[in-house]
Formats: sequence, C-alpha cells, structure tokens
Amino acid sequence: MLKQQGDPQGAQEAYQVAINSDHPDQAPKAAFNLGFLLDEQDDLQGAQEAYQLAINSGHDLAAPYAQRALDGLSSQTRTPPDS
Repeated sequence: MLKQQGDPQGAQEAYQVAINSDHPDQAPKAAFNLGFLLDEQDDLQGAQEAYQLAINSGHDLAAPYAQRALDGLSSQTRTPPDS
C-alpha cells in the first residue's frame, strides 16, 4: 500500500520489518514483494537477495513466484555474446 501511495522507501522498510519477523506466511511474501520493489528501482542485487530469501523459505506461493522472478533477473543481467 505504501508503494501505491508514492512511498517506496516506506514500503521497503515495512517489507523488511515483516521479513525480520520470521512469520512463516508473511515473511516470505514480504521478501518476494521487496524483491519486486527493488527490481522496479533497478537494484538488481538487492532484488536477487530478496527473491532468494523467499525461495529459501520454501513457502508454497512465494517461493515459486520468487524463483520465476529470479530467473527473469538472471536473464536480464547476462551480457550478450560478442557479435
């Protein structure tokens, strides 16, 4: 919600609080959402780290979504072969 209200920094902080809570359902979702937010801000390393947290959680929804997002990031960060 904070992101939609134009406060991405507040959203990032809120996601981090949820991640730090280690809540079995909300922390992985927050990690995925943080990854998405950081990806939108072109912070690919931060996005990768957040997505990896979601993947490592084994959460039934957040983990597979994070894996797909991380796979997409990996394809963005690969440099094309020399022509």
